Amino acid sequence: MGLFASAPVDDGSMEIVRDFIQNMENDAQSSNKSAFADCFMDTFNFNVRGRIFTKALFVESYLTKPNPEPLILKSSIFTQGKNEIKFNVSHVVGPRTNIADFYLLREGEEGKWRLKSGIVIN
Repeated sequence: MGLFASAPVDDGSMEIVRDFIQNMENDAQSSNKSAFADCFMDTFNFNVRGRIFTKALFVESYLTKPNPEPLILKSSIFTQGKNEIKFNVSHVVGPRTNIADFYLLREGEEGKWRLKSGIVIN
């Protein structure tokens, strides 16, 4: 491989993730706690440098401390057939830019997409 990696191939997951993020941000901005919470699996956890946020803690924290900075989608790929997507985002939090990996899971062929887990990787 040369100095520059080739551009990622779009396997169709990017559009799903973009739509999911937009809908999730709309739910958060509307302050509709139940709609926002429905974006997450009940077992959701988010690892931020060793601190684990459960679904309830993450939802409460996100809605009480809104951050006007959007999530910037960097990449995505289907990982378990067409029912799981791993995606990478950047997000400015104060003076720091966090890079995080998330897993989005769909329950069944026509089920709703929900966040399964996430981890800050920088």
